[in-house]
Amino acid sequence: MWAEVTSALRRASRAGRITAEDTAQAVLDLIRLPIIMLTDLSVHPRALDLASRLDLGNAYDMQYVAAADLQGALLMTLDRGLYQLASQVGVPTRLIA
Repeated sequence: MWAEVTSALRRASRAGRITAEDTAQAVLDLIRLPIIMLTDLSVHPRALDLASRLDLGNAYDMQYVAAADLQGALLMTLDRGLYQLASQVGVPTRLIA
């Protein structure tokens, strides 16, 4: 997750949507959030199951859906496609902005 978010912020900065200073601050703010990283390896078989149920070509996005599902957590995303997929399998999801 950390690499993905950092990369997305860099892309936004490079495209001129946010400043380099705001990018750096966003990364610092992110690492200060009380985020709990899931180390339960059962997320991977669950992601594979979800990807199969949805007939997806890969299980990458389903890792996030599976993690939320296994933890009974609300999945929050900016990705409309991920939001729709999670909703299809009954995982509580909120689309941000």
